[in-house]
Amino acid sequence: MLQTDDARIGLDGPTVTAEDGFLTKVMISSMDVRKVIALIGAFYWTIMTVFVVPGIIAATFLTVMVPVLCISVSWFNWLDHKLCRMVNDHWSSAIQIAGINIVEYGDDISKLSEKRVLFLANHLGLADHFVIMSALRNKGTVVEKYLWVIYNIWKMTPMGVMWMIHGNYFVDGGTAKRNQMIEDFKIHLKRNYWKYDHRWIIMYPEGARLYRIKESNARYAAREGYKIFRHCALPRTGAAHATIETTATANYAMVEDTNDSLEYVIDCTLGYQNGDIPSIGNWLFGELPNGIPNVAVHYKIYRIRPEWKNENMLRHWLYDIYEKKDELLEKYYQSGVFPKDSQHHPTVVRNSISNCLFVEAFWLLLLYLHYSIWLKSFASLIYRFVDIKQTLQVYLITSEFGLTVVFILNNFKDEFRLFPPVAGGIPCLVKTLRIFP
Repeated sequence: MLQTDDARIGLDGPTVTAEDGFLTKVMISSMDVRKVIALIGAFYWTIMTVFVVPGIIAATFLTVMVPVLCISVSWFNWLDHKLCRMVNDHWSSAIQIAGINIVEYGDDISKLSEKRVLFLANHLGLADHFVIMSALRNKGTVVEKYLWVIYNIWKMTPMGVMWMIHGNYFVDGGTAKRNQMIEDFKIHLKRNYWKYDHRWIIMYPEGARLYRIKESNARYAAREGYKIFRHCALPRTGAAHATIETTATANYAMVEDTNDSLEYVIDCTLGYQNGDIPSIGNWLFGELPNGIPNVAVHYKIYRIRPEWKNENMLRHWLYDIYEKKDELLEKYYQSGVFPKDSQHHPTVVRNSISNCLFVEAFWLLLLYLHYSIWLKSFASLIYRFVDIKQTLQVYLITSEFGLTVVFILNNFKDEFRLFPPVAGGIPCLVKTLRIFP
């Protein structure tokens, strides 16, 4: 019996619709599960990053590192460097959780891991910190010995305390305090950079995230006759010049066979697909701009030149570098890749899930050790003190024998006399004061 097209449509239509409906429900259900998992992961990572890890660092600094510093600076440096690596790997785990791929272009910077380097990066968003930390984690000891120059908004936070312990420097973006800030930074370098064996100094010369300064920077460029950039801003030279000037004739090295002065500048260009800068929250929830998980990093290595001790010479050179950076970003946003050459091929930074699990296990174990050794006893003492405050009753008794204070705690009575009796005696007066709720 022949079947018409209409009949076939009528027969097959509901079947296809039912299957589609089932598949849709399964997909929605799986998406909901992923969102729940992402929510749990984001909550865990946020609590660990903002409170737990900085707290552990502060506790370890007070209970272990300060005594060690009194014995040996080199031992202190070793502890600080290893903890700094674990902090860096915890931060970069956010990249792993989000499924972000970091693709590196340009020069091989791993060969400079033990050199003294000034690392300059363009600043697009908060995600830049995570990208740089993740990109540097496989570059030898860089993440153990780097020193960040960062905005002082973080200084009075738990993370700021942690960064101060490591020796990072906080800058004030205001122009009114610029000269004093530069002098303070020079002093900070002289006191800390060589003594605690830092190597790479990382900073954002633009001074702030691009969207915050783009208009004001364009007005400045137009007023001074410079080219107006589309994808970056004219860099500020104060901190970079102070770094080069301070280390030019320094002789504070604590480690033999190392050059005391900065030797190289690395120009780092960060690029996000189509110029869409993600927020950390979106990354943690797996919500990627355009659905593309790639972030590109381009490196260019320069040897430091003696003439850069002159700030005007350094300024002109940096402006030229950032003009090239702007052109580089223009090409990246158009094509999705940085230009390649025959000598340097793009590489993807790998970070295994097993390493992420190891890092988190390390911090949880360290938290448990601090809790078991001293935090538990301290918390118990606080609890007992609070419990005493809740049950303590005080009686003031005045009589011909003087003023007596009587304490009653859990049916245990104690008393003591404050001063001798008043001559002639005072009528007995008893008052009960419940001084705590």
